[in-house]
Parts: sequence; C-alpha cells; structure tokens
Amino acid sequence: MKSSELLVILTWQAEDTITQHLEDTLQVCSKALVDDEPIVREKINQALINIGYFVPINIWFNLIRPHFEQTSSLGLLRLLAPLLTGVTCDELMQTENILDQLLTIILKSDYTDNFQLPIQNELLRICRLLIEKCQQQLEPYAYRIFKCILSLLSIVENDELKQQ
Repeated sequence: MKSSELLVILTWQAEDTITQHLEDTLQVCSKALVDDEPIVREKINQALINIGYFVPINIWFNLIRPHFEQTSSLGLLRLLAPLLTGVTCDELMQTENILDQLLTIILKSDYTDNFQLPIQNELLRICRLLIEKCQQQLEPYAYRIFKCILSLLSIVENDELKQQ
C-alpha cells in the first residue's frame, strides 16, 4: 500500500523524467491493478492518470501495445482507462492509428466474450470514457465502440452492469 502511495507522489513530482522507467512502471502497475486491496488499485489509478497527463499517448501506448498482443489480462486492461483519462480528445484523434489500435485491443474476443464481471466492467468503462471524451469526433469509430458495448450486453449476467 505504501508503494502505491509513493508512486502517486513520484508520478506527480517527477513528471519530466517519468518516461525514463515508464515501461517497468506500467508493468508493475498492471500487476498492482489486480491486487485485492481497493486502496492499492485506487492509488495506482491516480498514478496512471498522472502518467496519462504528463506522457504523450504515443509513448505509453507503444510501450503497452506489445503486451496486449502477447496476452489478454485484466491488469493490462485496467491500465487503459486511467491512462486515457489524462489524454485530450485532440491528442487521441491526432495521434496516428492509436484509437484504431486501441479499439482492436478491446474488441479481442478474449475480452468481449469473457464472462468475468471485472473485465466486462473495464470494457464498459473504456467505452464510456471514449464516448464522454470525444462525443462528436468518434463517428468513424462509432460502429466499433457500439460493437464492443453490444457484445457485452449479449453476455452480461449482472443487472447493474446491464443498466449502465
């Protein structure tokens, strides 16, 4: 728990140099995001939001994309929403192919056909974030976001998630 608190402070205070060890930091964060302690996940999320604000999307996305190509895990998926929170819509749209690659990742059948509630919640969180962040500019990607949400609706068993 202390290390997750320190990570928030580190990402806030050392924003200029955070990219030096970013790949290792993101790997550790993906493991910590599946911790049983909610406070640890909350602090890691705050650190990731800071990273999203201070590190350009093309840098952090290119560091985590290869990991998504190798495996599909909840920890990796939980990296996306907080990192995207710090990204503006303009950055997301102007950065070449990142949104397209991101949608390819979340539309992997390992995620969209998964019956685990945490994965379904995370996919919905990412879709909601993209819609809220870039409402008008998402038209070229709307079908793929809709497909992700519809895939979730077709398998979801949790009434609360259905309502969301």
